[in-house]
Amino acid sequence: MVISLAMVDQVFFRGDNTDNTYKTDRKLQSLDKNYAAIVNQIEILRQHLEDLVISKNNLTDPDVLAASQALDEALNKFYRVLSLIVDNTNV
Repeated sequence: MVISLAMVDQVFFRGDNTDNTYKTDRKLQSLDKNYAAIVNQIEILRQHLEDLVISKNNLTDPDVLAASQALDEALNKFYRVLSLIVDNTNV
């Protein structure tokens, strides 16, 4: 599933057309917090992977592979949470 940044902005920063207030229920707020935490985790894992690739200079190094798998898992979690958020906003 590919989701554009515009769609993410629409989901997270949607407002009422009349008064531009941010509206969301408690479940969506919880998902928003999970989203922010996962995005932060992804950035940390991405930077760690980049540093390992540069220092090891070998894409098949076990440390690089482990870091890549950890990043993949975080990205999968991100898309699961994002899917839940999109589903909840389309109700």
